[in-house]
Amino acid sequence: MSIYYFYGPDTYAAREAIDVLAGQEKAQIKWLDRDDLIEDGPGKWIGQGGGSLFGREVIVARDLSKLGSVGQTELWQAMKKSPSGTYVIWERVQPKKDGVLFKSLSKSGRMFPVLGIEQLSSWLVEEAKKLGTKMDVNAARTMVQRLGSDRWRLIGELEKLALTVINITVAEVTAVVPEPEQAEIFSVLDALARGEKGRAIEGIQVLLEEGNGEFYILAMLAYQLRTLFVVRSGIDQGLKQFEVVREAKIKSYSVQKNWEVAKRRPAVVWRDALTRVLATDWAIKQGRMDARTGVLMLVAGLRA
Repeated sequence: MSIYYFYGPDTYAAREAIDVLAGQEKAQIKWLDRDDLIEDGPGKWIGQGGGSLFGREVIVARDLSKLGSVGQTELWQAMKKSPSGTYVIWERVQPKKDGVLFKSLSKSGRMFPVLGIEQLSSWLVEEAKKLGTKMDVNAARTMVQRLGSDRWRLIGELEKLALTVINITVAEVTAVVPEPEQAEIFSVLDALARGEKGRAIEGIQVLLEEGNGEFYILAMLAYQLRTLFVVRSGIDQGLKQFEVVREAKIKSYSVQKNWEVAKRRPAVVWRDALTRVLATDWAIKQGRMDARTGVLMLVAGLRA
């Protein structure tokens, strides 16, 4: 039996490592979450480690620190008794250091830390080559400065640029990649669309701590939600991306960037969220609530 323990903030690198492991094992990946273990029990999960009717499998269980001490202990005992199988415990958030799994596996585990700006810039340059394009190192550095260290976001923006640009320079990056605040707002709404309200609230807190005013944040939320509403309305009408650009008079890049997020929720949800943002803005201006409290309560209560 083989047990791997992956943790740390660079989930992109961890995901790549899991793919490499599955390739080495010539196995498929089976994803499991806390709810699977609660519903089926660890015994059933451990019993699948050797494979199934569909061939050999690598079992990847995500975010098991959320199980609590009793659940982790039960799982760890079952794993130690398993005669075979390949398992990956993948903590995509910072695990609790007093947890059973962390104390038992972290010393032999693998941590994936956030890379520095120069490392990320070099990585982007190499990824651009794989996509059949060239990227100036200064352009890569600018992209990191604007989007941060999240490699999922970085590779997503790079792939979009690579579709239309052969030689990516600073000018191309600054033209299409949003400023840090706008990117953070998009990340907040993306988190809400995925049901990750905790991450959304953290994003707003980052913007506030960086000195962005509450009314500025509300204005950006309103702009982004209006865009999502318009894009989703176009999708519902059966329009193509270029048709939404023409009909709504929105920049092509903005439609392309918001297309997948907009599809995650009906147009009415984006409209209602926009209405709540505007109502919060009005209530704060009328002195009916504290600005910071109002913004945080808004995000916590948004149904996106």
